[in-house]
Amino acid sequence: MMSGDIAFHLMVFGLLGFSGIVSMQIASDGMFAGDFAMLLNAGMSAKQALVYNCVSSLLCMMGMVFGVAIGNISSATLWIFALIAGLFLYVALVDMVVTCLLILSYCHRENLSDR
Repeated sequence: MMSGDIAFHLMVFGLLGFSGIVSMQIASDGMFAGDFAMLLNAGMSAKQALVYNCVSSLLCMMGMVFGVAIGNISSATLWIFALIAGLFLYVALVDMVVTCLLILSYCHRENLSDR
């Protein structure tokens, strides 16, 4: 899906270079299939959903090109790694923790914590 944090996340994966893109693609195939299904369910045609997923993948390639271009600058390497580490912390603390709290509150509300 093309929300801002996911697009930025893909671009930062591209900063890791070719190995970052390959590892992201292997790890995210399920996510892209889920995004495709969600976009179809939201009313997009299959062609529109495929285009949206391809655009998000191109952001990863754009990040790789940017990373290769500035990767030879030794002072930029530290900033790239700091950006990547900060993004991973952001995803973990903002996206996943909120989801876990919602699931926990649902379990308590439905009294599912005893099972």
